[in-house]
Amino acid sequence: EAALPASLRKITLVKELKHYGVEAVDESAIDDEHKEAKLGYKGTKLGHNNVTTLRVYQEQAVKDISDKNSVVVMPTGSGKTLVAAECLKIRLSKVCSSKKGLFLVPTCDLVSQQAEVLNDWTKLRAKEFMGGRAIPPISEFDILVSTPDAFRKLQMRQQSFAWSLFSICIFDEVHHVLKDHPYRHLA
Repeated sequence: EAALPASLRKITLVKELKHYGVEAVDESAIDDEHKEAKLGYKGTKLGHNNVTTLRVYQEQAVKDISDKNSVVVMPTGSGKTLVAAECLKIRLSKVCSSKKGLFLVPTCDLVSQQAEVLNDWTKLRAKEFMGGRAIPPISEFDILVSTPDAFRKLQMRQQSFAWSLFSICIFDEVHHVLKDHPYRHLA
């Protein structure tokens, strides 16, 4: 599958996920009325562009996937991270305070970057975890941002980090699940 062009890999992933009951939201489904917003995004980095509200297509994606297993397919710079952050904020506001959010990212560089965005956007406590770092106490975070391999090893060492602790899990850069990647061992 890795030899397939990116567009076919995306179609393959979406079909495979639909087989398991996971919905896919594709930015190309945005209606013509919102095409200008769709084509006019310039990135959504918090602090850099002072983004304080979601764009129309991001709000629609959040609404469409709010309580479903979903894959969001949008171009780079269109604000998928903010869609995920908003879903985390909404889900964690609805569940008891002992439930947490999990945000998995494929690289250590993204752990810090995404934790910062999640802290800024959600106003919740996002803590970083990756190999070589101390395990954050459960009482000190609402969202754990981790690499998949570090999280898998953490689960093997500590029962308290079982899946039942988390009410929502985000797989950032989910296309890696098609490869021989640590995501495959979790998904």
